[in-house]
Amino acid sequence: MLATACAATLHMAVLPNARAGGPAQPPSARLPAALASAIMADAAKRAGTSQEQVRVHEALAVTWPDGSMGCPQPGRFYTQALVSGFQVRVWAGKQRLLYHTGREAGWVHCEASQAQAPLPDMRH
Repeated sequence: MLATACAATLHMAVLPNARAGGPAQPPSARLPAALASAIMADAAKRAGTSQEQVRVHEALAVTWPDGSMGCPQPGRFYTQALVSGFQVRVWAGKQRLLYHTGREAGWVHCEASQAQAPLPDMRH
């Protein structure tokens, strides 16, 4: 199991591969619906608003360099393996929130000041 990252609990669940919000993406890069729902619920709670006021602005398929998913905490240890996932930007009311995820499991709210960039896209 991945360690806790940033100032929030890392959330683990096996999720179906279904599309929810965000820009048009190829099928292999779609944000799973259950993952999007969990992130939106957390964003609403953090912003003190209703889920109707939360929108996924952007969900980019990325590769994280390790189990911290680009949001390491000092003093924590993480798996040293590549992690496929998403970098998700959410609008909750007037707040912009950032989430880092695994492909189908695990997500963390990550403060922008702590966030690290994913690995560069090597498909070119």
